[in-house]
Amino acid sequence: MRYYKRILVCLFTIIFLFSCNSQEIVYNRAETELPVKLLVSEKHGDSTLINIMIPQIFDLKNNSNSVIRLVLTSFSIDGSNYLNSNGSRTYAIKDSLVNAPNNINFSKRQKERFNIYVSYRAYLSNKEKEDILKKGTFVQLKHKKKVYNIDSTKEIEKFVNKKIADSLKGYINLKFRNTSTKKWIIKNIPVKF
Repeated sequence: MRYYKRILVCLFTIIFLFSCNSQEIVYNRAETELPVKLLVSEKHGDSTLINIMIPQIFDLKNNSNSVIRLVLTSFSIDGSNYLNSNGSRTYAIKDSLVNAPNNINFSKRQKERFNIYVSYRAYLSNKEKEDILKKGTFVQLKHKKKVYNIDSTKEIEKFVNKKIADSLKGYINLKFRNTSTKKWIIKNIPVKF
């Protein structure tokens, strides 16, 4: 009987430690007015490979009493630590698309807002591409490819939901390191649109 009590005590201790760990970093999602972006890749016969970029805005707060470092921002389809992205990527937005935030220190109780774009690969017929780009505005070159802002409309929402299935929406995977305890903290933020 004592053996089972020890196992239960160990189990509750582990659960308690994990729950405390996950509360060191908290996030709150914010509403976004940012447009959907399209990155036009290569043409394949009568279709074109594109990246549909969906904006995500959220605030992260360090609730701990130590400095926590954001080591890596990436995309994960199932929320695991394994990066199974199927070609999806994350970008930050400043004046233009830049690489996702990495190697950022959060001091005690610091709060920071993140503007992230999650990109998904899809094929469009050349006619679909032309129809959508008529409503778009060219904004920059990224990886030597044209990026367009597409104003949000019901038609664009339908298009995005048709091209990106719920099972592919995935998570923004954030890996943190507590600089005092050297513990790893992983936060998965579901992508919503």
